[in-house]
Amino acid sequence: MTSSSAPAPSSVRHRPPVPVIAATVIIGVRMAFGTFGLIYFGLFVSADVYPAVGSPSAVAFTAAGLLVTITGLASLPGLWRGRRTPWHFLTCTLSAMFLFGCYKIFVEGEIDSVVFLAVDLLSAALLLLPATRRHVSA
Repeated sequence: MTSSSAPAPSSVRHRPPVPVIAATVIIGVRMAFGTFGLIYFGLFVSADVYPAVGSPSAVAFTAAGLLVTITGLASLPGLWRGRRTPWHFLTCTLSAMFLFGCYKIFVEGEIDSVVFLAVDLLSAALLLLPATRRHVSA
């Protein structure tokens, strides 16, 4: 016996809110640039620019950085779908990238990294907006 009062399965997909769309695009582009920079400066740049290029410590740092950026990129589809775990991964990834940006600016003196730091802060702000939090809580 079937019940006619059972709710029909909902096949309607809701579009993510604008902050999630913006965060996904910005984080994706930022992670792509970060991946390129990690590989280039850790493994291929000339020794005049970075004397430790190709050393075991540079390769290990590149590998650790790639794990962070690949985790961030892999979390973007989950954020788009409203999953909470990828949101957690992205906030942790952006925190690590923010700390590394602060190190590059204040310790290494790379003032050009201010742009990346600003993008990381913008991305974190988009992830912490109420619309994004509602999207991943539903």
